[in-house]
Amino acid sequence: MEMPKLHISLLVLVYALGFISSSKFGCGSLDGGYWNRSFIESEKQALLLLKKNLVDEFRYLSSWVGDDCCAWHGIGCNKRTNHVIKVDPRNCTLRGDQINSSLLNLKYFKIFGSFRDLKYLNLSYANFEGLVPHHLGNLSSLRYLDLKDNSLLSIDRMGWLPKLSMLGHLDLSFVNISRATDWFSAINMFPSSFLVLKLHACKIPNIIPQHLPIIILTSLLSLDLASNVLLSFPLWIFNNSALELLSLALTALSELDLQGNNFEGLIPHFIGNLTSLSRLQLSANKLNDSIPPEMGNLTKLTNLYISLNELRGCLPELFCELSKLEWLEVLYLSNNNFSGELPLCLVNLAKLRNFAVMNNNVFGKILVSLGSLENLIYLNLFNNNFQGKLPLSFQNLTKLVIIDVRKNNLSDILPPGSERSYLI
Repeated sequence: MEMPKLHISLLVLVYALGFISSSKFGCGSLDGGYWNRSFIESEKQALLLLKKNLVDEFRYLSSWVGDDCCAWHGIGCNKRTNHVIKVDPRNCTLRGDQINSSLLNLKYFKIFGSFRDLKYLNLSYANFEGLVPHHLGNLSSLRYLDLKDNSLLSIDRMGWLPKLSMLGHLDLSFVNISRATDWFSAINMFPSSFLVLKLHACKIPNIIPQHLPIIILTSLLSLDLASNVLLSFPLWIFNNSALELLSLALTALSELDLQGNNFEGLIPHFIGNLTSLSRLQLSANKLNDSIPPEMGNLTKLTNLYISLNELRGCLPELFCELSKLEWLEVLYLSNNNFSGELPLCLVNLAKLRNFAVMNNNVFGKILVSLGSLENLIYLNLFNNNFQGKLPLSFQNLTKLVIIDVRKNNLSDILPPGSERSYLI
């Protein structure tokens, strides 16, 4: 059976890494006679075999010549042992052509398990397709694995991932994991020192264990689950006693991106325990009711996105909590059901650069004190029920580039003396 061309390129790489592992020494200098040339040749020839079996349209691999493979583009070596520890052909759009039959010999499956030194593997944007080989789980020293934007790649099982006990960064964005029903249990076995997990648009299956274990990723800094269809978000992340321990354990988390799912119900109050968050993205879901007061605990937050939901509540009450977020620079509340007037405490957000509350039910006069938000660049009040005039104080907003006040009940849109263009 003919194998898919793009899939072959990933398999070639996997088997070539196994071939490299059979060498006792790395790709160092040949001077001095101490190194055994046959070992060096076997390592170099493995990489050359990989190059031979790939189509390199943009000559990304043109540097793969000469004896010192440690100097080749995308290859990194340990300075002490000269072992290959990094393979990084990112953005090179490699395509498999014809695979050398010797690479398919079963002995390379055994050899692959001995390749222990590789720490960094970046295969992003490479147009691979087919299944991700489970043998990647044998790279026990791997700390960084990036397979993102290989949209024709898929993973059928993720049980091999916890074998990477040193792993700290995993990016599978746009890789199809819809068949990996063990994804949740695999993540639960990651080392507690794990830092970055990105599963953006991965078609994550909605299969969660009935009895949830406690997740102990106490060092996690960035979690991206955006653009999936995780219908049960409120249930398995925050909304029971066992998972209270989950949210408490994630106190190091600085970025959380959950936009573009179908999460329904309340924003869980346990989110207030994520006290290191600087960026929170919850847009484009079906979250309803009001914003929990515990969100005021996120005092390090700089970016908050909750647009395109079904949230409601009175803005003065909301801002009593949000005004505590003195580092906030970006606040998007658009396309919800918020009502009431803009409260005076909004001016406590002195670092605010972008503020959008379009398509809500906000009414009343536009605050004169908004003119004191001197860092404001973007202000969107489109399609609300504001009345009166734009205050003269807006002339103080010297950094303001865009303001949209269309579909309101405003008169005399431009303040006297203003030379700025407004969307009206």
